[in-house]
Amino acid sequence: MDEEMAALGGDDLVKEFDNSDPMKATLLLGRLVPKNVATSIGVVLVVLLLVSAGLYSTNLYFFSSPDSDDSMGGIGNYSLHLQTETRKVLMDSEFINDGDTFEIIYTLETLNFSEGFEIGSVEFDWKYYESNEMINPNGLIQEIACELDSGDNASDISTGTFSHGEWESEDTWGEGQGDGLVWVELGESFWEVGWYLHMVLYSNATIDFIGNGYVIVNFTNISERTIHEKLTINGAQKGDYFISVNMDAEVGGTANCPHSDDGEEISYSMVIFAHKFWIEPRP
Repeated sequence: MDEEMAALGGDDLVKEFDNSDPMKATLLLGRLVPKNVATSIGVVLVVLLLVSAGLYSTNLYFFSSPDSDDSMGGIGNYSLHLQTETRKVLMDSEFINDGDTFEIIYTLETLNFSEGFEIGSVEFDWKYYESNEMINPNGLIQEIACELDSGDNASDISTGTFSHGEWESEDTWGEGQGDGLVWVELGESFWEVGWYLHMVLYSNATIDFIGNGYVIVNFTNISERTIHEKLTINGAQKGDYFISVNMDAEVGGTANCPHSDDGEEISYSMVIFAHKFWIEPRP
């Protein structure tokens, strides 16, 4: 995820946002949020999906000059109508002891999306508060030392993996990255979302938020075929998805005031995104 963000423009994708409108945030770049929300409260990451379609892709695609293919309307100005639906298929919590790995296998077969919608991405996230570390003095001397200086807590290290067929991704939140709410996401996309995000964020395209997962993106000087190819779903979405989260609890404290931490309770979810689209010429 970090590599993909860097390739798409890195910090340029982080913008201030009034979180009084969460639906518009969801429409603007999916559910990508800071791994440590505590460090970003008030500056909510607005790289949220431009249609809640997930941010993960086997390949990255970037802006290139429009092709000269005159089929499907040729080069011109077009409006892309994009509708998105989501299904949350997993949502639960689990306490992961220090050193343990929590594993899930989810088999995707058929989901009840509206007519014309195809599965575009599968996303898994886990989150937890760095809240389980405690001072753990042994005897009166250490109790006094802890009263004087209990030291700082240490960030636990959690590592998640997500695999499906030949696709595999991994991400880690770890030592030195701060306390607070940790929120990490992994996933797989079946359309060229990297190209889409780049076009909307860095070209002269404009976007109209209609509501209920429906946006209209107005493109200029591009072929209809290019838009169609980039938005078309490809790949085998069905099958087994293997997910794991490992927890390595770290402790801070001082030489005279030891701490203890036996793990963290995570909450996790898995969301399936589907979309359909059509293209219309415009003046």
